[in-house]
Amino acid sequence: MTNEWKLFYTAPRDGTSFDAWVASDFGGWRVVNLHFRRNGMLYREGESIPIELPRWPTHWMPLPSGPAQ
Repeated sequence: MTNEWKLFYTAPRDGTSFDAWVASDFGGWRVVNLHFRRNGMLYREGESIPIELPRWPTHWMPLPSGPAQ
């Protein structure tokens, strides 16, 4: 996978974490460390309740690799 924004409907539904872009009238913002659970709901990593966003994300991106040792 490359680190380019992809349309959100293609986001992984297998529990893989990713970043998302939520568009707004003022540009938008990045929401980090999200994943879908088996129930089909979107969660932020480490949280036990689904994330509530004012708008559904328009794009997603794989998480970047960690720093080299």
